[in-house]
Amino acid sequence: MHDDESAEWRADRGVMVKCVRALGILGLVLSSLLGCGMGSAWAFEFSGQRIIKIQGVRVVAQVNAKEDRWRFEYEYPQGGVMAAIIRQDRQTAWLLLSNRRLYFEVPIASEHGLFVAKTLDGEVSRERIGVQDLNGHATELFEVTLAEGAERKQYYQWVTVAEKFPLKTVSKQGDWSVEYRHVVFTEQSALMFELPQRFDRGNPLPKREATPSSR
Repeated sequence: MHDDESAEWRADRGVMVKCVRALGILGLVLSSLLGCGMGSAWAFEFSGQRIIKIQGVRVVAQVNAKEDRWRFEYEYPQGGVMAAIIRQDRQTAWLLLSNRRLYFEVPIASEHGLFVAKTLDGEVSRERIGVQDLNGHATELFEVTLAEGAERKQYYQWVTVAEKFPLKTVSKQGDWSVEYRHVVFTEQSALMFELPQRFDRGNPLPKREATPSSR
């Protein structure tokens, strides 16, 4: 590799680190509360808008999900990332920088979760409060208690009656929430979860170990 190529890789690596950090801070907080969100417990496909609010920070993304893969299109860039494609079948996440026509391939991490698990990590009780229409869906409202060490924390969660989909989860203190709006349960095109054409890889391929040649 030439020196100018090495410099380009180093620059792109700096961009990748910035992207991963920006997404990772949000995911770290959410995964500690909701679990990693990576389970394939849902048996449906859907599209919708996800709004995450944590301590004054608001992150909005269009979501398309199909079984073991999903895609986020962010309203505002997250460390330069405009979109992310998560492929559980490949154990890979592709972070897309549309303005540079670059993608970074990274291992799936907590920040890439959908956060639609049927139960929350550390859940010790779930009390049904009643039925309520929310964002165009009939939902059941639950008060959920989690055990975090010796501490107990409570949350409200709205789950659709038909699909058992967690449409909204909010802390009782109101300092964070995850909400899905405009959710439509319908078949998603497989093309949504493939790399766009004419995008270059922004980080080098992993080096393969040399194997002895056969004689």
